Amino acid sequence: MNCMSLKKYMARAMILALLKEKDTDGYEIASETARYTDFPKGKTYPLLLRLRKNRLISAYFQKSEGGPFRKYYKITPPGRLKHLSDTADIRHLYHMAHKILITGGMKMTRTEFMSLLQYYLKKSSAEETADIIADYNAHFDVAEDAGFSDEDIIKELGSPKEIYNFYRQEGLLTEKSFAMWLSQNLFKNTETVMNRVGQNTQKLLARFTAHLPALTSSAADILSHILYIIGNIAAAIAVSITLLAMYMLAVQYQPFPWMTPLPSMHPLTLAAIGGAGLSAAGALFFAGQAGKSFYESGMPAESAEEISVNNQ
Repeated sequence: MNCMSLKKYMARAMILALLKEKDTDGYEIASETARYTDFPKGKTYPLLLRLRKNRLISAYFQKSEGGPFRKYYKITPPGRLKHLSDTADIRHLYHMAHKILITGGMKMTRTEFMSLLQYYLKKSSAEETADIIADYNAHFDVAEDAGFSDEDIIKELGSPKEIYNFYRQEGLLTEKSFAMWLSQNLFKNTETVMNRVGQNTQKLLARFTAHLPALTSSAADILSHILYIIGNIAAAIAVSITLLAMYMLAVQYQPFPWMTPLPSMHPLTLAAIGGAGLSAAGALFFAGQAGKSFYESGMPAESAEEISVNNQ
């Protein structure tokens, strides 16, 4: 990687870092990027266009304070994931540069070598990565048993970056693209959420089913009790109306002073009306009693006995 490529890489990471904090216009992005990475301002806009085509950022127009409309850039969800990936790359680059500049060379241990190799293989399939890591762990085991130090073994093997590049050149790695990685993770997360929703739904359904008989019984008890009360009240009203009607029809009733009094009914007619009214009242009363019997039949024996005692 030459100096300009490194600056371009750092500029891209800087743009994503800036947009992760807030939406920003092109001028501020170019100024901040040039300030921290020494990347030319004029080349920032082609880099922004490339990021837009890769769907890592998006753009929209918004009126500025006291000025015309400006184009603002906004990071997308894939851009946030790319920012995390760039941050990890830069962190590894920093550690390697620190070892070269401060300690005078890449004096890695076995653990650091294997961690760095696994980092380079992060886009490969899990099976391929596990197989490659197992080969190099076995190499370290044999060499250490022979008395070689980590520094000697790593010097013979070469750098993890060179090993990774050789695997790629030979076409031995099946690397996942960023879009494939994103789709797999989204599918995995969606499947996990759906499984949890299904489990919670089954739990709620089982809980509702367990309480359904009790709810049904309670509803039936309430309805029968209401029928009992309404039947008694309706029977009392029917008796009252029947007696009042018989009284009014038995005398010469004069509704208004200026009207001729109504003639009284024949005793047989009054008896028929009274019989019909009392029959209706009796039917309503027995209907209420039927509701009471149904209500008491659905209760425990102790509760039914208490109600019977109280009624007596």
